Amino acid sequence: MIARRLATLASLVALFLAACANQSANPNAPAAPVPKVDSGLNPINPATMNKPKSGKDILFITNANSPFWEAVEAGMKKGSDETGVNARMERNAEGTIEGQIRLVENALTKKDQLAGVCISALQPDAEGLLAKLRELKAAGVHVITMDSDCKADAREAFIGTNNLAAGEELGKKVAALLPQGAKFCSFVGDPAAQNAKDRLTGFMKGAGDKFVKLEVYQDGVDPARAKSNVE
Repeated sequence: MIARRLATLASLVALFLAACANQSANPNAPAAPVPKVDSGLNPINPATMNKPKSGKDILFITNANSPFWEAVEAGMKKGSDETGVNARMERNAEGTIEGQIRLVENALTKKDQLAGVCISALQPDAEGLLAKLRELKAAGVHVITMDSDCKADAREAFIGTNNLAAGEELGKKVAALLPQGAKFCSFVGDPAAQNAKDRLTGFMKGAGDKFVKLEVYQDGVDPARAKSNVE
């Protein structure tokens, strides 16, 4: 499931790049056609491979710094080569909402150079972050969220897993293995993230009332803390 999720997100990253490609070169031009996607979720557009880069940039802002983003960055670079759009990723290395807000503030200072911003929102209702994303939209920069969503008025679209459905499927599988029920703990980087909340809500729905949550352990994307939480 994780591998397919990464493949899906990487392919959709390429689609977002393609959607902004034409506007990057000419803001008044009609939207560029999105490349077709095959059943394996791989963009089919060999004619546009390794196009020269031109126009405005696409900026990806992560919620933290983890191996997950290495796969997404690989997809971003692939999409960049296929569409000819300049794309770069900036990681929220400290894994805090303040750090993510600073990255968006930096983007605002370069808004004239940006065609779009894609962000994995660390917290869906952090007003400081939402206000800055709304400023980007007002400046004519396309804003979408990926992997973890935020309030709809601060972005144009969300690309990611249906985490409620994924959590529910997991809960059903666990209930089938343990029909008598059980107590459980959850481990997550930040429980305030929308994807984390949706996964847990979906799990509890799928597992049923016989499963009792004891604790949600937060690690802040710190490997040492994640290890100590499990210990």
